[in-house]
Amino acid sequence: MTTTILLAVLILTLVLSAVIAVLIVRRGRARALENLSQLPGVLQRSMAATSLGITSRGRGEAQGTGTLVLTSDEVAFAQWRPDYLLRIPRAQILEVDTTRTHLERKMKNDVLRIRWTDTATGAEDTFAAFVRDLDPWLTDLGGQRSPSEDE
Repeated sequence: MTTTILLAVLILTLVLSAVIAVLIVRRGRARALENLSQLPGVLQRSMAATSLGITSRGRGEAQGTGTLVLTSDEVAFAQWRPDYLLRIPRAQILEVDTTRTHLERKMKNDVLRIRWTDTATGAEDTFAAFVRDLDPWLTDLGGQRSPSEDE
């Protein structure tokens, strides 16, 4: 009897945790899509992505899951949690390629890397993100895969 009650409490806790997690993700995704709906230009591509961060913000900042969008005017990443929106004007993009290391984080597969000039500071910055279907992003942004990194 005690084992049955403990098992029921455990199952209830797991179900409740899963429901809360789904609600948090949905709310974050909805907020990100709302932010992205304000972008100028024609939408060309959109998908879930995982940010490895922005060089100027340092390690641990702006990392997480969100929605990566490409419009005719810019590339944007809206992080789901915490709420964060990165906007990169396409005219400011200097280079698009791939990497397996960004801000000391190593990946097994190539990730998208965008280097651009920040219009506010005039400094160069770099953003990297894992996207499942990398080649269409590279094609649309005029980028190419970097030589294989053996690490």
